[in-house]
Amino acid sequence: MKNFTLPFNFKKENRSAIFFDFDGVLVDSVPLKLKAYQDIFRPFGDDVVKEITNYHLANGGIDRYRKIQHVLQKFSLPVSQLNILADKFAELVKEKVIQASAIEPMISLAIEFHKQIPIFIVSGTPEIELNEIVNARKWDSYFREVKGSPMAKPQIINILLENYNLEKSKCIFIGDATTDFLSARECGLFFLGVPY
Repeated sequence: MKNFTLPFNFKKENRSAIFFDFDGVLVDSVPLKLKAYQDIFRPFGDDVVKEITNYHLANGGIDRYRKIQHVLQKFSLPVSQLNILADKFAELVKEKVIQASAIEPMISLAIEFHKQIPIFIVSGTPEIELNEIVNARKWDSYFREVKGSPMAKPQIINILLENYNLEKSKCIFIGDATTDFLSARECGLFFLGVPY
């Protein structure tokens, strides 16, 4: 379980919106997703399992299809396995993510701010599945919109900035991966990193 405190002056800063990543930020689900990736690739051998382990840990925040496709291509495995493995991954993780521990400082922040400013989830998880998870956790009332793949995070953020007429310099993106940091930088948002 992640244990950390928010920066002391965070709540005093003038923010117009908060964008949250999901896995590893609102829910402590990164370890269970790693295990699911390892499980779906185990029939292909130890080298393939090692590759998905390293790639997943180095590329948090990108969607499962890109991670699975990377491994299939690297080991010249049939591309026809992509959707099969992605579906198997979803079966392994969905209920576990619904039951996973919340990361209390982050969900508390969302609960505290959601009536004052727009709060969003921007994740690499497929959007339909992500909404089902958020609804099952009864968090849907805290977030103005819950957005996921197949769109990339910068594209999602830019659409939300425009749709809600938000001043990007007063928005913050909270994430736990390099992908999140790069997305925030590309979109001109302040970034707060959640430690592993």
